[in-house]
Amino acid sequence: DALKILEKESVNLVLTDIELVKDKRGGFELLKEIKIKYTNLPVIGMSFTSPEIGKGFIGKGGDGFFPKSKFWEVNDEELLLDEIKRVLVTNHVGKSLSNASNTTSVNVVVPHDT
Repeated sequence: DALKILEKESVNLVLTDIELVKDKRGGFELLKEIKIKYTNLPVIGMSFTSPEIGKGFIGKGGDGFFPKSKFWEVNDEELLLDEIKRVLVTNHVGKSLSNASNTTSVNVVVPHDT
């Protein structure tokens, strides 16, 4: 569970599936809980559904959105990494990322159903 990880680990960003359902908690509910307890922690949502879902996620406090269909169709991890870097730089978590051209170490929580 992402919230349990956040209690134990220091992370820079949470990447979650908006449609994630675990313990009756969806991505929107997880976003709400994270923003209450960790107000400055950036959260990026991912989804196969329409971009409207992404707009709704951002409207509810999400910091970014990545359409999974783009990731799988193009098979380009760079697009996802660019969105992560954009959100980190925007949130001043990774100011050094704005000048980074190579690998930068960032702690990211990616909750998933198991």
